[in-house]
Amino acid sequence: GISRALGFSDNRLMNQTPHPHWMRTERPARKDCVLPFLLERNASETPGRIQFQFESGETWTCAETLQQTRQAAAFLARHGVSSGDKVLVWLPSGPAMLRSWFGLNYLGAVFVPMNVDYRGGILQHAILESTANNLILHPQLLERLERVEQLPLKHVFSIGGLSTTLKNH
Repeated sequence: GISRALGFSDNRLMNQTPHPHWMRTERPARKDCVLPFLLERNASETPGRIQFQFESGETWTCAETLQQTRQAAAFLARHGVSSGDKVLVWLPSGPAMLRSWFGLNYLGAVFVPMNVDYRGGILQHAILESTANNLILHPQLLERLERVEQLPLKHVFSIGGLSTTLKNH
């Protein structure tokens, strides 16, 4: 049989579980692994605890993280983003990236990160393959985006401003 073909002639090997004895294999409760529930719980139980410290030195407590997340989610919802929507995020690592990621997750939207080094054909390919029609970007990347044609983007949100309409699209 296949076990002999793979070199398993000892049946004891075939009867072992695929996980080590110390690994928990049961599914965790959603309150312990789903981001909105984690943020709510952390803000309730330990509001003043530092949850994130960024390279700039800025910190967010658990309560501030929840507040930032809710504000981002509310902004995106007001602009038509809803549960299940794919949203490209073209930002460097930092507070804006985290705010976007958590805000989208809080809404139930799909966070689709994109490498900030993309340009030209690879940028166009990544956008088209994502099938997203919304993009959150750093304002310094807008010029690169405007050089790409035939983009199906409905909204482009700059981290420093309102929804942008692309030229020639």
